[in-house]
Amino acid sequence: MIHGTVKIPGPWGRGWAAGVTALAAAAFLLAGCVPPAYDPTLLQKAAELGEKEQRWDEARPMIQEHLLKHPEDPVGHYYYGLSFLHRKDAQLTLAEGELLTAQALLERNGDIPDGLLGKDPIVFKGEVYQKTALVYMRAYYESTRFDIPPEAQRDLLKKAIAQTETGLKANPDSVHMKDYHQALMGMLSGMPERTPDIVTRSGENGAAI
Repeated sequence: MIHGTVKIPGPWGRGWAAGVTALAAAAFLLAGCVPPAYDPTLLQKAAELGEKEQRWDEARPMIQEHLLKHPEDPVGHYYYGLSFLHRKDAQLTLAEGELLTAQALLERNGDIPDGLLGKDPIVFKGEVYQKTALVYMRAYYESTRFDIPPEAQRDLLKKAIAQTETGLKANPDSVHMKDYHQALMGMLSGMPERTPDIVTRSGENGAAI
């Protein structure tokens, strides 16, 4: 979980997201219902609104509705996390929680089906770790604007580096992930040659991140 005095602390994070997943699943059981067959139609529309048009505030309710029906869908939690990450006032702790939930679901249940929402399973898994690294990078940049102890700033960079390392294990061919990792290592050493521009560059699929 992200900690600090910027706009990102709080009791949320992975535990909150996991709790939402558990509550949604429990609701189906208590109601005596069988979870509906997987239907990505609503999530596809939300993804297009967010990734292509950057209308994440409009996409978020659609993603919420999708997750109520499919609470253990890693793709849904991935996009839900992005909807918090790409707010004008980014809610980094909520983004972190959703992306970590997506990671946990992928580790537990395996890769997504090939072609789901047009995604390659290996590339998608790498993107989940890449975006989580971006959350910690954004948190680091926010921390530099405030009186945050250097130890806490270094911890954020280390978390981001760990995400890129895991992401490269998932998708060793990711050029962007390699760029992330190299830049982050330079930042951690305290001797970066320049301020990385990777916060605004395109992701693996060409969508703005």
